[in-house]
Amino acid sequence: MTEIRLDNRTLNIVHHENGEYKIYISKEKNWWKELFGKTEYIECGSFYLIQFPGCSGSVVFCKAFVEEPYRNLKIGTIMVEYLIDECRRLNYSNIMATVNNETPRMHRILQKKEFTNSNEFNNKKTHNLVTVYKKNI
Repeated sequence: MTEIRLDNRTLNIVHHENGEYKIYISKEKNWWKELFGKTEYIECGSFYLIQFPGCSGSVVFCKAFVEEPYRNLKIGTIMVEYLIDECRRLNYSNIMATVNNETPRMHRILQKKEFTNSNEFNNKKTHNLVTVYKKNI
């Protein structure tokens, strides 16, 4: 578990099975109560980080999601910064990110973090236009 301060709240990023990471935000905005362990946490987002099959140096970042009430709090930016740090820690060389084109915020975040647009395709299963980004680390 990784704990990150976000203004007057705390985010916890927890790695679960199968490459899933869940993000929890403290309900309590009072740091004093957080300090003494009386804080409750709510799941506010998640993403997947999956090693690319057949390539030990590449990882895929996908299914990133932040719940509606917690958007515009920089949780998406923190998610991507954490992703980059986690990939460095795990010795990956390349990150590929798949992003549904209906999520313009994530596109902006990845571009700010120097991911480059690698490809676009129409997902035949969901009928969504998807952009693939990449970043060498």
